[in-house]
Formats: sequence, C-alpha cells, structure tokens
Amino acid sequence: MIKSKVFLDTSIISAYFDNREPYRQKLTKQFWHDRLPDLDIFISDIVLTEILNNTEENEKLKKMMLELIDTFTILQLTKEAEELTEEYLKRGIFSVKSIFDANHVAIASVNSITYLVSWNYKHLVKVKTRFEVSSINNANGYNNIQIVTPPEL
Repeated sequence: MIKSKVFLDTSIISAYFDNREPYRQKLTKQFWHDRLPDLDIFISDIVLTEILNNTEENEKLKKMMLELIDTFTILQLTKEAEELTEEYLKRGIFSVKSIFDANHVAIASVNSITYLVSWNYKHLVKVKTRFEVSSINNANGYNNIQIVTPPEL
C-alpha cells in the first residue's frame, strides 16, 4: 500500500505540546498516534527555522519538538519553491507578513505532496486559500494540494 505524502507545518508540531488549547492538543496527539504511522511525513527547513526561532527562550520545549520530528524527511526551500512563493504573493493569496505560510505551501507543492496539515485557520486552512492555491498550482503545472486539519485526514 502506498502511503500518502503529508507535509506538517509548524502549527501541528507546536500544538502537540500546547496545553493552552486542550481539545486541539488532544486532536493533534490522536492524529500523531493514530494516523502518522500510515503516512509518509515531510517537513521543511522553514519548519525547523520556525521551531528554533520561536523556542529560543525554552530549550526544553525546543528539544522536545526537535525529537518529535527527528525521523521526518526535511524538504528544502529551493529556487523553484521560491518562485512559486513569489507567485502566491504576487496574486495576493499570502501577504509578505505570512511568507513562511506561502513557503510551506510552495515547498509541499513542488514536491508533489498530497496533503498539507495545519491548524492555521488565518492563512492556510480556509476555502479561499485552497481554491486560489489550486488555481495557481494548476496554471503552473503543479498538482493540487489539499490543505487540511488533522481531523480531516
């Protein structure tokens, strides 16, 4: 059986440890333990950068997050992904302030990832973003990517 290719953005990794939202944390841990073993999991160098930058003061959390993802394949922000990111920005799908979100989608798209899993409802997990990303990806020869939350997968 071929495993689906899944890209995790940083919100999924941080939600695993974030007890400020217990229900989301519970759903994340369920997803992690019940679904991840059946999937081919990818992250990116952008995810690593976000983890390292956002946990500077908390070495223990940083260590736990890095251990949690240590077996995942790390994809790079290539020139091709940078060009697709620029297209997303030019078309107004993402603002410059949310460039890392655009990078996540572009990296996943150029690597033919099937699903991008996120808890980011502001920039990623919404109908408008899904539609516009699909439109630009199709116009540029990339497959559609499904942007979903853990329970949807």
